[in-house]
Amino acid sequence: MSDAVIENRPVAPLFREAPADDSIYRPFFKGSIVVVLSAGCSFGATNLFHMGRAHDFQSIPVDWTLAHAHAQILGWVGLFVMGFAYQAFPRFRQTRLSHPKLAILTLWLMIAGIALRLATQLTLSRQGALPYLMVSGALEIAAVTIFCALIGRTMHGRPAPGAAPEKMVGGAFIMTGLLVFWLQTALGPVIDRALAGAPDQDAFVLFVATWMGPFRDLQVLGFITMMIFGVSLRLLPAMFGTAGSAGSSPDEKAAAHERGLRGARRVYVLYAASLTVDMVCYVLFMRLQNPLYLLAVEASYFGMLTAAVMIVRLTGVFGPTTGTDRGLKFVRAAYGWLLFSFVMFAAMWPYNLLTGIGFSHAYLSGARHAITVGFISMMMMGMAARVVPMLRGLDARAEPSLWPAFILVNVGCALRVGLQLATDFSQAVYPLMGVSGFIEVAGVVWWAVEIWRAMDSVQERAPGAGSGNETAGIAVAGG
Repeated sequence: MSDAVIENRPVAPLFREAPADDSIYRPFFKGSIVVVLSAGCSFGATNLFHMGRAHDFQSIPVDWTLAHAHAQILGWVGLFVMGFAYQAFPRFRQTRLSHPKLAILTLWLMIAGIALRLATQLTLSRQGALPYLMVSGALEIAAVTIFCALIGRTMHGRPAPGAAPEKMVGGAFIMTGLLVFWLQTALGPVIDRALAGAPDQDAFVLFVATWMGPFRDLQVLGFITMMIFGVSLRLLPAMFGTAGSAGSSPDEKAAAHERGLRGARRVYVLYAASLTVDMVCYVLFMRLQNPLYLLAVEASYFGMLTAAVMIVRLTGVFGPTTGTDRGLKFVRAAYGWLLFSFVMFAAMWPYNLLTGIGFSHAYLSGARHAITVGFISMMMMGMAARVVPMLRGLDARAEPSLWPAFILVNVGCALRVGLQLATDFSQAVYPLMGVSGFIEVAGVVWWAVEIWRAMDSVQERAPGAGSGNETAGIAVAGG
């Protein structure tokens, strides 16, 4: 039986009561797909191909790497998170989204900011691009500020008449993720100004080495991973029927829900503390070169790994389910990649010492790829595969299984991580590594075509359609 203790409560869907909100996710999901298939995954694969041909990870301009990372984090992930939050979070409180017209404004502000950054960062010098990057950053900050204000107002607003407010399992992760989303967006122009103002190449390299690592951890391990943890704790048990039995009586259900709240609080404290130690001690180590700070960074990775294991146990994601769904394989693979990536992070400095490399860019990049593509992208693909057909009233049993997309992305990610590590020992594997990104792109394209088709399709829900606990699994309807 699963170790999960989070209650799985059927709740009547609210779609008929809030029709204006039922498709607000669609333009955000579509914008996210456009970004990942252009400046995101596809541009990253092209950059990787150039590195493979040149047998050198430094063979492309740093600004190209920064532009790709920005597009992935704020475009691919950021737009997806915004669309999902606008659709789902009001249902957590059984209410309506506050000011939906402002929500649509945030989409265009984000797209304008991302497009302006890409256009300038790929065509102008760092100093020449700086004024445009400031405007881009202002647009993105405005979008994320409005987004966080709307979600905060909605989450703390008055529930629908007769609805019972609940203490939300995973709420601390979600609210912290929103705060970090705003913080990392606000820090973007600060980083841009510091990079453009570096007096020489040595100062530029020192700044990147000292600050970009913690900044990426703030984005990937703070904003994105915390949001995924919160949504997983809140929705996975109901969405895929992974939580096991919480009992049938009201007292048993209440006790199971309280255990879930306590477990979520413990894992939140552990993860937040570990991430804070990671970022602070990394900066201190780079500035002071005291090995004690490096040991603290290592300990923080083990703390985050332990927290990830606790999330897996709380959600029961690898345990028995009450049904089958095409998205579940993506979610399970995502959490497998998450555990693997944290093991890689924890083993990074021992690897550097044992191999005598000093610092392996290939190893660090491989670990980050395991969490960004293996965990984050696979999680997004799985959630969309589950949620979109449900929202459009499609019979989930008749939808394509997405096995080709699943296999291509996993194979591409495994080849990328494995071959990138192998470049520390053999120059011959560089060209093979260089093509692994296109395998991932093929998988994402396969998934994107299917999800886009589903978003543009609509039909009456067939009797009994869906998989698993369909009523409890209405991801955006509460419960």
